[in-house]
Formats: sequence, C-alpha cells, structure tokens
Amino acid sequence: MDDGKLLPLLLLQALQFPSHKGAELDAMDQNDINYDDDGEDTSEMSATSNKKGMSLDMYFKVHGINLEDEEDEEDKENELDDNANDVGSGGQTSNEGTIKKKTLGKTTCKKLHATDFNDRREVVFFQGKPVGPTNEVVSDLNQLLGTTVRNPRFVTLLYTSWHGVPNKLKEDMCEYANQKFTLRISSKPWVMRGFCGAWKKYKREIKKEHFVKYNRKKEMIKNRPLDIPEVQFRKLIRYWSLPAIKAISAKNTENRLKQTCPHRMGSINFGIVRKQLRDSKENSEKPSRAEVFIATRTSKKGKEIDAKTQATITEL
Repeated sequence: MDDGKLLPLLLLQALQFPSHKGAELDAMDQNDINYDDDGEDTSEMSATSNKKGMSLDMYFKVHGINLEDEEDEEDKENELDDNANDVGSGGQTSNEGTIKKKTLGKTTCKKLHATDFNDRREVVFFQGKPVGPTNEVVSDLNQLLGTTVRNPRFVTLLYTSWHGVPNKLKEDMCEYANQKFTLRISSKPWVMRGFCGAWKKYKREIKKEHFVKYNRKKEMIKNRPLDIPEVQFRKLIRYWSLPAIKAISAKNTENRLKQTCPHRMGSINFGIVRKQLRDSKENSEKPSRAEVFIATRTSKKGKEIDAKTQATITEL
C-alpha cells in the first residue's frame, strides 16, 4: 500500500479506535494543541528540579549564564556601529528610521475588563468547552483570557514555558475570569488551558515581530514592544539567542510543518461544532469523532481542500 492511501487509513483507524493519547488530544481545545512554545526548553533542568519550566532568571542561574558579560559585548558592538555611522554620515547625526508608522492599537477590551461583578454573564459549556449562550459571550470570554495574559499585572513572559508560571499567578487569573463571567467549577480546566494557549500565542507573536524579524540586538531593542520593559525584553532576547533554545525552536518548527489535515475553524472551538452536530440530529445523539473531523475540515467558503485532507474525508 502506497503512502497516499496509508495515511487516510491510519487516521480513520485512530478516529474509530482512539488511543489514550488520541483521546487526550480530543479532550483539549484545538487551539491549545497549536500553541507550542518556540524554544521551550524542558530537556535540561537542574538536578533538584522536577518542573518542566522555570523563570528566565532561574534558567540563567542554573546554566551559569551571566547577563553582564553580554552587556559588555553589546557596548563594544554599539561603539563600532556608532563609529561606522559617523564615517558614513560625515560626523552628522541622522534621525532616519526613528519615525514609526502609525498603526491600530492593540485590543485591550477595556469595557470587558470593567464589567461589574453583578453584571457577569453566565457561560454555557458543552463537553468541557464554552458554546454559549451566544457566540458573542464565547468570543468575549476568549478575548478576556487573551488580554489578561498580556497584562503584566497578572503575568509576564519571563518564563521558559507556561509550566514555569507560578500556580499562584494562574489561580489569580482564574479567579479574575470568575469575576467577569459566571463560570462553573467544572469549567476551570478549560479556563486554565485557555490562559495557557493565550500566553503561548502572545509569546510567539512577540518573538516573531520583535526578535526573528531583526538580525542585530540593537535593532531588536530599538523596535521592542512598548508594553514590555526594556530590562525584561533584553532577557527574552538573551534566552531566545541561546544555541540550545534556537535548536529546540527549529525542531518545533519542523514538527509543525509535518502536521497534516489542518482544521478550518479558526478560533471557533470544537465544542461549538460538536453541539451543532448533536442538535442537528433527531435523537440528539453525540457526534462521532469522524463526523467532527469532517465538519471541521470542510471549507465553508468554497476553498479547495488539500489532497491529504480530501483523501481522508473520502475514506471516512
């Protein structure tokens, strides 16, 4: 059997007879699966640490990394750059590149965060995921989680992974979400995963727009995100610049490129899809994993489906 026919068959078997790992992934929101940390280092922990993550300060300490040494090298590099600029400009200072193009500000959802405790809206969950009572409520909840992790009052990006964020901070964020929405106790696992996914997404965006885009540290600092203090951003640059972290990041990117049959639901969680499929049946029967797979991979806008996904859907 050639590889083209083998892949759909294996996926079909996995959907019909889910392994422990498959069932575990199915219980998670699809966005959580996609939000892998770029450069999350879990391979080299201290002998006494049993955690999968830690603060950047602790990481630097464990690995004997001295930030002051890098600052000395940076000073020398800047001096060389300044001398080169003086020669190129005839000794005159240039302001070129200091004017930034005006862009739309980041979503802060001020009205949402100003919600009074007595005005909270209840969120309806189905199979562990928010599905209503309206799409607007679900969207607002997701926006609350996303803007909360971007607020340094709650958490910063100065951790090797979400696992390194202290539980106290996670519990405080969860409690904050409960102050803005009426959330049942059973919804806490999803809320925690939502914060995790939002934090990872934010970290990945900062790295892409303010680190990967530039080749020199001086340019990174010049174009740093204004909502992250320079002292904190310097630590992120140092961490992302480490050879070990670059290697892990490259491996994560390689693994993501191997993923097949991507879903087409965007930010819509699969819980809403499952509920819609169940409600469309006369006996309100729970949809099968195969039905969910087809519904989330079929284009709603008439866009062409890639060959592997189409072959899998045909097999199902």
